[in-house]
Amino acid sequence: MSLQDTHPKISVITVSFNQGEFIRKNIESVLTQQYPNFEHIIIDGGSTDSTLTILGEYPHLDWISESDRGQSHALNKGFSRASGDIIAWLNSDDWYANDCFNTIVPHLKQYPLLLGAAQETTRNGTPTQIIQNISRTKYDLLRNWIPYAWLSQTSVFFTREILEAVKYAPEEYLDESLYFCMDLDLWLRFAHRNPFSRRVDQVLSYYRVYESNKTGARAVAGNKECMRTFRRYETLWMQSERKFSFLLPLETISEPATQTIASILEQDVQDFEIILIGTAQDKETVKSIREYTFDLAEAINHVNFRFEACPTNSILEAFTHGARCAAAPLLCFSQVGAIFENQYCYKALQIFNRDLAAALIPAGQQKSLTQTLYNPQTNNLDPLQLIQTEYIPANFIIRKIAFEEAAGFLHADVPSFSIKLLLLKLLVQGWWVNLENELSIVNLAEPSTHVLEMQRGLKTLIHAGIISAIEAEFQTNEFLHFKAQQGFTWRFPEQIIRAAQETLKRAPVTWHSLPSQTTSELKELSKLYPECSAIWYFLQSALKQQGLMAEARSAELTFKKLASTYPEL
Repeated sequence: MSLQDTHPKISVITVSFNQGEFIRKNIESVLTQQYPNFEHIIIDGGSTDSTLTILGEYPHLDWISESDRGQSHALNKGFSRASGDIIAWLNSDDWYANDCFNTIVPHLKQYPLLLGAAQETTRNGTPTQIIQNISRTKYDLLRNWIPYAWLSQTSVFFTREILEAVKYAPEEYLDESLYFCMDLDLWLRFAHRNPFSRRVDQVLSYYRVYESNKTGARAVAGNKECMRTFRRYETLWMQSERKFSFLLPLETISEPATQTIASILEQDVQDFEIILIGTAQDKETVKSIREYTFDLAEAINHVNFRFEACPTNSILEAFTHGARCAAAPLLCFSQVGAIFENQYCYKALQIFNRDLAAALIPAGQQKSLTQTLYNPQTNNLDPLQLIQTEYIPANFIIRKIAFEEAAGFLHADVPSFSIKLLLLKLLVQGWWVNLENELSIVNLAEPSTHVLEMQRGLKTLIHAGIISAIEAEFQTNEFLHFKAQQGFTWRFPEQIIRAAQETLKRAPVTWHSLPSQTTSELKELSKLYPECSAIWYFLQSALKQQGLMAEARSAELTFKKLASTYPEL
């Protein structure tokens, strides 16, 4: 077996300019790794201090000293010179922990990206805090405003193969227009191909933070450059032909639908597309909606009209289906009959100029609702108020990238469950849901009696299902769990989580289908799950419809008794 097979070559890239105070420790930390196959490439920017003298003392180094266009340009030169299978990027004032290379190699033989913890220090090397570099998704990296969302670069290792796969052009691996965020930009390109899911739980490097280095200075300018990377990948990760996509489910062509479309066409900001989503279940109606869409496309030149067919007549499934097809970063969920004010898009853009805004619930006729949901202490949606609110209409705007991360509307046949779960997922991930605005939609569709009846009967199970689904996010997402431990996101209290889990244990797995069950099916379920209050709720309703009042009364009493078991839900 060759040395290359057992010990793949590691290329360490270091860029330096007048770092004679620190460069020796950097070099020694690589040289003493006790690893037989490595190269250390140092790209110096023309130092005038002791750096060059120190570099000359180490014959193993591959180094040059010449003027460059900045750190990103120097790193591009270093990456281009590298011949290793594994790439390590170590700034000149930082250093590696002992046995770092032997630790990382087994992992990088199996997976192209590896994270380890990093020890932050003062200028003189005194340890301060350990950065855990918890594994994460591309969305976690994108939300750069979240504390610890940034990776500590010194403990990020990757293969040459993935570096070559994401480069912009020959010898151009980093964007030289970025001064602070060139590493974030690279990580986002990596994460789009392979998430940062492989990690070792030990300190692999040490890095200094002090006033005169980039890590410790110019925070505001650095944050503004973060905004550039956010906008860049928000659009690069999806088709983006327009700024807004209006999604309008249609079961048939009607005058209210025409009025809704007309109000959209009156927008001050005309950078949008309109996707008509046919939800009819017969081919002729679907065909007529498609032809209607083509007629609009031919009659109105400045707007993209598109047609999509949804396999069901569920509005929320239609929205999820339309969102997949949308070619814009902002999705406007619309319902037949809704009339949008002509500054709807303009006002929305002012809010979405803040990158952390994921969704916007228009106030307008919903003022009392948005005031109820608003938490002035966090300037955000209140999760406990959201859980208790009976009905939230789906007429809101959401970033497509946030909608995709949340996986759209789950259990679309139970609107209250779907909408609340989507919004709560946004909150726990660190997004912001805007409620304080002047946006107005009139003629909002009221929920049907059937929908309200279903949601009242399933209320406890809806709450339990949402709480359990959110808690499952913390159990499966390491970075989310870490954020909760650090107090950077909210989490339901343990008492409520336990109540939710116990409630679901008492119910059939298919609880969301209870409203469609027959009387005989509900009776059978009441025997199998006698402590599930929702079964008794729908059973008493079904018995009343059949005129079996004595049985209905008995079922109603059982329901009321069970419904009080977990008042917190």
